[in-house]
Amino acid sequence: MASSRGSSHRGDAHLAETVSRLRAELDGLRARQRSQAIIEQAKGLLAGRLACSPEEAFEHLAAMSQHTNMKVIDVAAGLIGIAAPVTVPATRPSAPHTEIDLGVPRDDAVELNASTVVSLPPELAARYHLSCAAMAAAADANELAETMWTHGVQQLGAHAVMLTIVEPDGAVRLVGAHGLPATVVSAWHRVPGSLKVAFLRTAAEGRPWWISRAEAAALGYEFIGDGQMRACLPMRLADHVLGVAVVMWPQALDVDAATRSYLQTMADAAGRRLSALVRAADGRHAVAAAHWIDTVLHALPGSVALLCPVRDDSGDILDWCLQRCSPGAVDSTGRTAAELTGRRLLELYPHAPLKALFAGYRDTLTTGEPFEVNSLRLV
Repeated sequence: MASSRGSSHRGDAHLAETVSRLRAELDGLRARQRSQAIIEQAKGLLAGRLACSPEEAFEHLAAMSQHTNMKVIDVAAGLIGIAAPVTVPATRPSAPHTEIDLGVPRDDAVELNASTVVSLPPELAARYHLSCAAMAAAADANELAETMWTHGVQQLGAHAVMLTIVEPDGAVRLVGAHGLPATVVSAWHRVPGSLKVAFLRTAAEGRPWWISRAEAAALGYEFIGDGQMRACLPMRLADHVLGVAVVMWPQALDVDAATRSYLQTMADAAGRRLSALVRAADGRHAVAAAHWIDTVLHALPGSVALLCPVRDDSGDILDWCLQRCSPGAVDSTGRTAAELTGRRLLELYPHAPLKALFAGYRDTLTTGEPFEVNSLRLV
């Protein structure tokens, strides 16, 4: 019996390793798909400039990659940046109507002429294209904030990113964050328009504002989170401001005009993706509820998970996804919240008797009645 049990555990461990490997391969495939559009643009550019075939254009890309010791995707993004640098209109869009008195003078002296256009240097334009490809795949506002940091601003020394949306009454709601403690996210979830907070000024005026901790203290402004410097950047859509992206640095620094323009393009790209998430089916509800879900999960003791159904085209439930987990969550194999979040039950526990569990979850979802199970071995 012991030998059979040991063999079963070894088989389960091998299966878990296989599933983990396949998941890593799938994540890699998705990343390559996001980058393929950039490579195809670069191939088209070279094919046109060199009058060669797409295959020969890719050979040129590969040769440049080897010569410069850079990845092909970085070379491709660099070429696109050189050929078509991103331009940043300096015009200030209209902000949402609000009666906020921010208590500081408007620095209209630094307002750029409406006809001014700032071009990004090639290296920043290349990073912009790479970041946009990654942000376009973000599934929610928190992932969008993390992606913006990882691909777009981490290299500039920033330690945190916060994404907010402007509400009709002039308040600002925090919908996504990376690098901030949960207590800070919870405390500043919704900021009324009556408070003196830097990003409220950006939301009201529709233009960037860079501020240090010392400057905030001198003006009587709240300074959310750690660090010494932040950029409050409007996420602009057409002629209005959807929200504000806040990029934070651990130390005060001088930032040149090109980098400031780059960060504004990043904020606009994040705004486009955030707008798509809000407009998606139930997107507004999902964006608004995400913070409260995290707050509840942080407050509950033990291992707690929020399960969401995975449906087929006809609406039938195929599986359940652990959408969010409490910080202390751990399953019987020792996997932590970071390893469980975003995974599916059938992927995590392929040998478990899940039929009864699935039925109970489905009944709770449709009836609202609690479902309890006293003993069910998942592994």
